[in-house]
Amino acid sequence: MPNAAISIQQVAKHFGDFQALKTVSLEIQEGEFFTLLGPSGCGKTTLLKLLGGFEQTSAGRIFLFDQEIEQLPANQRPINTVFQQYALFPHMSIHENVQFGMKMQGIKKKIREQRATEMLELVQLGRFAQRKPTELSGGQQQRVALARALAPKPKVLLLDEPLSALDLKLRQSMRIELKRIQQETGITFVFVTHDQEEALTMSDRIAVMSAGELQQVGSPRTIYEEPANRFVANFIGETNLLQVQTDAVDTQRQVARVHLLAANKATACAPASPFYIDCPTIDALSPGQPAWLSIRPERLSLMAESPHSDGLAGTISQVIYMGTDTQYVVQLDIGHELSARIQNMASQTQPLQSGQRVQVSLDEQAVRLLVA
Repeated sequence: MPNAAISIQQVAKHFGDFQALKTVSLEIQEGEFFTLLGPSGCGKTTLLKLLGGFEQTSAGRIFLFDQEIEQLPANQRPINTVFQQYALFPHMSIHENVQFGMKMQGIKKKIREQRATEMLELVQLGRFAQRKPTELSGGQQQRVALARALAPKPKVLLLDEPLSALDLKLRQSMRIELKRIQQETGITFVFVTHDQEEALTMSDRIAVMSAGELQQVGSPRTIYEEPANRFVANFIGETNLLQVQTDAVDTQRQVARVHLLAANKATACAPASPFYIDCPTIDALSPGQPAWLSIRPERLSLMAESPHSDGLAGTISQVIYMGTDTQYVVQLDIGHELSARIQNMASQTQPLQSGQRVQVSLDEQAVRLLVA
């Protein structure tokens, strides 16, 4: 089991009457690519600044490899930060830029030159060592900033949305580069982003944040497949949320039987009998309890309505071609609107059409019950 690189214990941060962080406790393991994920204003950048020493805690303690650091100034912490703005010196060569931090630390010229050369090779920019920053693309400048931050061999590297200024193709390639560099160096990366795809593709673990609180911490697969609450289910990727009523709970088999509630009882055409689903249960769920059922669009199946088909009846209201797959928006007879994503394959039959009557089938093992 790896050691904890960072231990955050009951940390809070206030700015006047505003509480940016509400008693956060968290451990980040040595050599981990760890991501703080959430919408703007959720507290993720504030937490990063507390780790880097750019803000002071209002309460709580922070440990770096068992050393308490919340009172240490930023320049005394073995932590470096890569910001959204690269802040490269335009009059210096790339090689000189990478050396700069080490020069400020008093590292001997021969050592820092060698280290700068190694870091530029690591980020695959060795042949550009004598160029100025203005002669490089945005993605190359981002890699120079990364090399500069890595050169002094920090124990932890903090990255504050470093890819946000890049275009889509460049962001995608830089995700692969960042993960490769983190694995090759073994340095603990703490990455801040609001981009769910970035978090899912690069991270060993993710902490989802909202309103200054941790909502869930886990692997990308766990966060996506087993969201802890409605906020996480909604924020990570796409999901369908349906209101259900709990009919029975089998604690031995860990299965709950629920039935869907009409979305709008005044207008929905409810079926003659409720639509029941047997699905994995969750702690503290009891018969009669209202809950929410979350299911991802790609886990739904559609077929043309027929007298012998089972499932939820509805009408396709939108068809959106997305290249690799097609998104179908289905208005159910019981009032809910569902989004289904079906992979486009050469062998598939005639695509479904807008206005067509369909049956929606749910993979009962892919649904997640939520009470919050």
